[in-house]
Amino acid sequence: MTDVSTPAQPPLTQKAPAGEATTSSVSSRVTTGQTGITLQELLKARRVCHAVVMAQKMQVVLTDDIDGSEATQTVTFSFQGVSYEIDLNDDHASALEESFHDWINSARKLTGSRGPKARRTSVSTGGTGGGRDLNEVRTWLRAHGHEVADRGRVSQTLLEEYDKAH
Repeated sequence: MTDVSTPAQPPLTQKAPAGEATTSSVSSRVTTGQTGITLQELLKARRVCHAVVMAQKMQVVLTDDIDGSEATQTVTFSFQGVSYEIDLNDDHASALEESFHDWINSARKLTGSRGPKARRTSVSTGGTGGGRDLNEVRTWLRAHGHEVADRGRVSQTLLEEYDKAH
């Protein structure tokens, strides 16, 4: 019969073989802020003392942005094209939802993955259009014998002529 036992682990105080780093020498360099520890040195030190590498667990604690109590959820909403996020407890989240209730029921829901977008209209918001419906202006100008491009600026002279007629 063959003895298949695992070799005993060396005590932590055992000296490392020549040329190998010990856990204490590596950890002292790490804790004192010295750099230059290679992965190979760290692995050798682990082999010498059979250290166990531990995982870290991070816990995020939400704090209510209204009163500082423990929050239970993060609420995301958008207004005027700007997205907001707030951490709230259940009572504050309900209050926010109730305050939005009438507005949400009267509003149109936007769908799509890109979020809210500004609606495109044919009404110019600046430039030479001056808030006029440029498609309407072009139609009127064509009906009155003017050559006008389908896109781009309409000359100030033609806009003034349109304005005098309206």
